[in-house]
Amino acid sequence: MSKMNTPQWGEYTVGDLFEIISGKGITKNEIYSHPGSLPAIQSGEDNYGCIGYIDQDYCIEKKYSISKGACLTVARSGSSGYVGYQSKQCAVGDSAKILEPKFKASKARLLFLRAILNQLKSKFAYTDKVTNENYAESIIRIPVTENGEPDWEFMEEYTAKKISTYTSNIQIFATIARSEKIEKINVDKWGKFVIGELFPKIIKPDVIHAKSVSENDGGLAYVVRSKFNNGIKCKVSPKPCYKPSPAGTISFGAENATFFYQPQEYISGRDIYYIDTRHLSKEVCLFLTTCLQTIAKQYSYNNGLFPDLLKKETIWLPITAEGKPDWNYMENTIRNIMYNYEQYIKAINYA
Repeated sequence: MSKMNTPQWGEYTVGDLFEIISGKGITKNEIYSHPGSLPAIQSGEDNYGCIGYIDQDYCIEKKYSISKGACLTVARSGSSGYVGYQSKQCAVGDSAKILEPKFKASKARLLFLRAILNQLKSKFAYTDKVTNENYAESIIRIPVTENGEPDWEFMEEYTAKKISTYTSNIQIFATIARSEKIEKINVDKWGKFVIGELFPKIIKPDVIHAKSVSENDGGLAYVVRSKFNNGIKCKVSPKPCYKPSPAGTISFGAENATFFYQPQEYISGRDIYYIDTRHLSKEVCLFLTTCLQTIAKQYSYNNGLFPDLLKKETIWLPITAEGKPDWNYMENTIRNIMYNYEQYIKAINYA
């Protein structure tokens, strides 16, 4: 068999592969007042944590942490444990850390290790903050050669193959999108609605803290303040006298304001709330999550979105001739998108 199919795996600590450097400072006000070309990295998951671009000389003067070149970064708090790839030199703020490679770095090697390191997120997410010590001591499994050294050749080949497949699939999807003539969403007949008037039931459910859950692959989804994987951190066992959040609702985290439709009962983590949408179809709820997400940018860990605030917000939705929400249009639009996505999956399978 080829080497690509039969890698050997060995254990390394993160500290064996990376020097971990604490970030310092960097606020949005500093980015506005000292703009430049140096990426400024914090703990967010969007854009690999990049929140803007800052002047390099200013960062040097302030003695902020700057990477030597391409590197990985890890969120210290907030989205604790989230690892981002930085393609060039960057400045890292106090909610993140630089993972400075101790090996000859390449894009393929860093991307491969980023995928491995992101498996550590469940260890830190919303429970413990990442420190230089606890992260350096974390153990990961990576491909190794016969003498136990990191198998960089395998990582390079594997990542190149994945990138090639991804590029090919994007091209296939673009072809399908053109040939299927996907119907564009009509934005002419939309109306503005107060969220609290449409959905008076925005609920604070029973909550189980992350330190108190017991992981169970056959249990219920544990929904936390994450922007990924439908907000699901893992599957956990329900607790006695605990009422799960109901299926068919839209969950959101107060401190990251990301909305997800939850098709099954789930366990809610800290600062998770839900909009009671059980009277609407799955397709309508999926349409709503996209529309609701337009209000999320103004909320953050320092300015959380709580039920009372959400009820006062407004949202734009398609309307009927009578000026009411056009639930049928929303449902049919999502059905059309899902159908074309299914064609995309079929094309990938036969590619």
